[in-house]
Parts: sequence; structure tokens; C-alpha cells
Amino acid sequence: MFGLQNKSSIKIYFDVNKYEIDEITGLNQSEVSIEISDTKVFSMPSHLLIDGEPLFPTKYEILNSGKVIYSSSKVPAFNISITDDNFLNFRSKEKRYTIKPTDLKLLCNSKRKRKPSQKKIMGQSASKHALNFIENGLLKIETTDKIDWHWCHLIAFSLIPTSSAQRKNNLVCGTSACNGHMMNIETAIKKFIMAYDRPLGLEVRAQYYKESHLATRIRYRNFLMKKPQKCPIVNILML
Repeated sequence: MFGLQNKSSIKIYFDVNKYEIDEITGLNQSEVSIEISDTKVFSMPSHLLIDGEPLFPTKYEILNSGKVIYSSSKVPAFNISITDDNFLNFRSKEKRYTIKPTDLKLLCNSKRKRKPSQKKIMGQSASKHALNFIENGLLKIETTDKIDWHWCHLIAFSLIPTSSAQRKNNLVCGTSACNGHMMNIETAIKKFIMAYDRPLGLEVRAQYYKESHLATRIRYRNFLMKKPQKCPIVNILML
């Protein structure tokens, strides 16, 4: 690629549904080698290799269908920040729960209803919550990409009873990409519990800005419950 530039005229359209390259502009496909990365981020390849040079999408999102455009020489970043860097103005929420294999089988039920809804619990949508702070200048967005905001569960709805999941102390405001990373971690937790058939203690702590629910950091800690066989311990730090 002889030095890819960010915001290049080169665009490669990747169809997530078919998991294949759909269209290419700015390149003669017969003159270059294009490889799809084996590493996935959510539902899409982390990058494409063009004659050995990586090309990234502008952002990573969870997509069930649609196309992703790979056109950047840089790894995606949302470039979102809180303008106030005074550490005294940050607070934390913490949630702990011991997840048992028998409970997990009952909780992983697609028919479970999220009642009350996150919007009702928090008093507004996550998008409206974030917009309030964008408009007053506290939340700085340095990207033209559309950002979707979600109410994110510290401990997933699929891991704990509804009465514990649908509470204000278990919800923070974050991007859809943040929610996607959390889903990846939660999937790994479920697989561990089911594979070893043993309970797992989980502690999730979110740092957020005062008088808001905007999360800036989420930390996961796992605790193995006592049992004869030995299993690996996984500690996950999420920025």
C-alpha cells in the first residue's frame, strides 16, 4: 500500500452477514493481495491486510447485518473524554454476585422480560443522558462517527435475577462498543461456569463522573469458589 493514510480514498466494504468483502473502491483488486484477519472484534474482522499493510474500520460495533467500511490506517478510537480531569469529581459503583451453574441455566432464558426497563429505572434514555453532558461541554467527542449510547449492566441481565439486574446501582451509561466488550467478557464467564460446572464470584466496579452515570472505566474481578479441582483464574481490566 506504500504508506496508507488515514481517511484514505481507499474503501473496502465488508459484508458482516456474508462475512466477505462486498466492494472495493480506490484499489485495483487484481494488483493487490487482500487478506481477512482471523481476529474478530465483535462480529467483524479486526482489520484487513492489503499487501501486508493493515486497514481498519473507523469504529468497532456489534452488527448482525450490514456493511463495515475499512478505510483507516489507524486502530479505531472513539476519542471520547470527560473535560474535567479532577479525580475528586469521580465516583464508583460496585456490584458483586456469586453465579451458580444451576441458576445460570434458568437465567439464560430469552423469554425473561426486563421489567422495569432501563429507561424507566434511569428516568431517560442513555442517548438523552449522554447528550445532556455533550451539550454542556463536559463530554467531549472528537469524531464525526455516529455514536450509539446504551444503559450497560455492570453484571449482565443474563447472569443474575431480574430484581438484582434491573436496578440503578447496576447500570451505567456507555457506548455500544463498551457494551459489546462487556458482552464478550460475560460470554467467557458463562462458558467457564458451564465448562467447569462450578460457581464463580464476580465483582464489577465502574468509575463514573459525579452527578451523572457516565462510565469512564469498568473493572472485572473473578473469584473461584472452593472446590477440589483446579481451574484458572481470570482477572479482566477494561478501560
